[in-house]
Amino acid sequence: MGLEVVINGAAKEIGRAEVIAVTKARGMEVAGAVDSYFVGEDTRKVCDMKEPLEIPIMNDLTMVLGSISHVTFQFQYLSKLTLTEHSPLMPYHFDINEFYQSKETGVVIDFTQPSAFYDNVKQTTAFGLKSVVYVPRIKADTISALSAFCEKASMVRAGVIPVIE
Repeated sequence: MGLEVVINGAAKEIGRAEVIAVTKARGMEVAGAVDSYFVGEDTRKVCDMKEPLEIPIMNDLTMVLGSISHVTFQFQYLSKLTLTEHSPLMPYHFDINEFYQSKETGVVIDFTQPSAFYDNVKQTTAFGLKSVVYVPRIKADTISALSAFCEKASMVRAGVIPVIE
């Protein structure tokens, strides 16, 4: 399993192109597709792809984030326990730090409305995932506020791709 990618705004032209790009990229996989259009439809069908994805477009980002982040939360809980070679929870040596260093994490690529992306980044960060957002005409103070929020949450800065028009 590689980097899990959720495409928010998957039914838009740019979102469909991103779904196709992720399915072709080595080490990445589409873990979820979110949009308010084509809800319930197979992402493959919406993106006019031949290979099966079997990932329905959902209209609830929280549900999608919860479904891909549950394993991370389980391991975060385990990392707080003292695991030894004789532990009934872990009968063999298990280095949780080594796991975190080698584990790929999830990312949400957000192509939604400028009015929604701020809350989406906060929600994504709360689930322990990273965000890359596409927002035309984003304001510098919004970037600063998001960067501060993500730093407080001990995350890497949100990836923001400003479009200068």
